[in-house]
Amino acid sequence: MTPLLEPVSFGERRFASGCTLRVHGLAPHREGVVLADLVSQLEVFPDPRHWSVRMRRAALPLPDADAGFLRRELQPLLRPYPSVISAYLRESDRSG
Repeated sequence: MTPLLEPVSFGERRFASGCTLRVHGLAPHREGVVLADLVSQLEVFPDPRHWSVRMRRAALPLPDADAGFLRRELQPLLRPYPSVISAYLRESDRSG
């Protein structure tokens, strides 16, 4: 995480630090991996009953084993960004 010169806002939340994020592809809208179904298999959530609390953090370090597991789950679903982004943008416009 790197401190930002100026905080970024998403909705009502403000973030004063950030990181580099590379998007190699997207799953079709509403067809991705359901994280809740995988929580019990991830090291990052030592207590699966309270996993959503950990997700509320601005940054959640992901162990290498979890990253590999999630990559294997998600990879078959990924499509080129240009082919699916319009569905995400339409949903964003609808939800304001």
